[in-house]
Amino acid sequence: MIDPLISLAFSLQSNKGAYALLIGSGVSRPAGIPTGWEITLEMVRKVAISSSAETGDAADQWYRETYQKEPDYSDLLDQLCKSNTERQQYLKPFFEPNDDEREEGLKKPTAAHNAIAELMAEGYIRVVITTNFDRLIEQALEARGIVPIVIANADQARGMLPLVHQKHCIIKIHGDYLDTRIMNTESELSHYPPEMDQLLDRVFDEFGIIFCGWSGAWDPALRSAISRAPSRRFSSYWLSRGELNGDAAKIVSDRGIVPIQIADADTFFSGLSEKLASLREFDRPHPLSIQSALASLKRYLPEDRYRIKLHDLLTSAVTDARSRWESAGLTLNDPEPNDQTIVTRVKTYDCSMEILLPMAIEIGKWSRPDQFQLICEVLETLSQRPATQGRTYNLWSELSRYPATLFLYAIGLSALKANNIELIGRLFSMPLRSGLGENEPVVATLMPMCLVERKESLWPLFEGSRRHTPLSDWLETLMRDLFSPNSTPDQYNDPFTQLFDEFEMIGGVSYRALMREKREWLWVPYGCWGWRRSVKEGVLENLSADLAKQGNHSKLLRLGVFSNGASEASDVIKEVLEFCQKLHLW
Repeated sequence: MIDPLISLAFSLQSNKGAYALLIGSGVSRPAGIPTGWEITLEMVRKVAISSSAETGDAADQWYRETYQKEPDYSDLLDQLCKSNTERQQYLKPFFEPNDDEREEGLKKPTAAHNAIAELMAEGYIRVVITTNFDRLIEQALEARGIVPIVIANADQARGMLPLVHQKHCIIKIHGDYLDTRIMNTESELSHYPPEMDQLLDRVFDEFGIIFCGWSGAWDPALRSAISRAPSRRFSSYWLSRGELNGDAAKIVSDRGIVPIQIADADTFFSGLSEKLASLREFDRPHPLSIQSALASLKRYLPEDRYRIKLHDLLTSAVTDARSRWESAGLTLNDPEPNDQTIVTRVKTYDCSMEILLPMAIEIGKWSRPDQFQLICEVLETLSQRPATQGRTYNLWSELSRYPATLFLYAIGLSALKANNIELIGRLFSMPLRSGLGENEPVVATLMPMCLVERKESLWPLFEGSRRHTPLSDWLETLMRDLFSPNSTPDQYNDPFTQLFDEFEMIGGVSYRALMREKREWLWVPYGCWGWRRSVKEGVLENLSADLAKQGNHSKLLRLGVFSNGASEASDVIKEVLEFCQKLHLW
């Protein structure tokens, strides 16, 4: 039987970003952060001292005999500290190291915290739910230059960005020890604010969950959130040091969770991180091959004497990409498209382009007009459908051109950022054989809305979430990682989103200019701007203002797609604006 750890590693590798962690006090215990039971015993000892009693090593027994009931963390804390502020001040020394503890290396991130931070940095884990008040995961992420989004109360849950836009999110369902709104008592843990419940419902519905260090005994509201989750899109795993019992065993049985016995959290998460690193090495080209290719490309692009070497370099990179998806068995007639195979195929194409996409970005910035024919050859080769016999699936035929779309977006976004507008116009105008065997402009064959006919077929890329522009949404995330790897989407000021929307809008305008005579009905291949209500008309207004001010030097006329100059460009803008006003995607 395959080791469950290996199964989990493969699940994380093939469903990157689709898993969340739920961790409890057991993960932080090796750092010297006490568990709830240890804090309970400490409170019992202080009660005994205040009563001039001696407990010895049996504080819990003394409490039972004295008060005729079990020592209870929530009950004791509620009696000893009447307000949230008092609880916070009392608990603070349990989480922050004193001088002696600092010298001993206590109360700092452990191997488990650092491995979890590594999993988040690599994109395998996007969300961590924790019942702990400490900041050890935050510290481990910050040591890697990552500032996570921390949701520790209802106000923060109410104002957070959607989970799909989160890369490093920590949900502290009981609060943070520096926030007076921490939840400790039985009454506080019996239910969560509606905002936190709604957030947990989304996580448990949309992600597979890896449980570690949580007994399930102290948190009725959390148990309820897990029980009411309707979906099981991804397998879940429960890590424990021994046999499960009580509430934990019931949750595992009821939800069909895979139990995994571990030695400890440090060993497990370190081992998981190492296995994933091995899979990355197996699955991806060595980073030096990418660096070497880019160094050669930058040396070849400026000088004509390297034109043969430039051709061979790009041809080799294209051959490598094609061989990788061919070796993965990406035929047009097998397997049947489903939620899993669709995601796997798109991610395989993405992975195969890991050398070509950084090269495309450099080409968009530095290529010369006389090198355009070579760019055309790359696009044509990437868009060629594999030879096949027998019945084929339409979606696989459509997606066979997806690598060319990836290349188009990488080079086009880079060219727009570098103000190399003429290159974008030549790319969009380049004739490419369509699925019907006709020559049509690239903008009419490779833009996402032209590439895949049924957008619903790509909803599995977002765990079934209904998207108006799923492929554009996917490309935006992918390209953001290439162009702005350390940025976080900002709904108010996001330079990359502005660049992406402008590129897709220029694509829409170019499509209308090049296809308006052939296709009389008013339609434009919209992208993410189609549902960003506040954006789409603003991009058009900027292009229109630029046309009025710059004339022949404006972005639109530099594209070279308007045979009748400014008057035609103005007419096309009006038509696209009319289309936008009819497009209701919000």
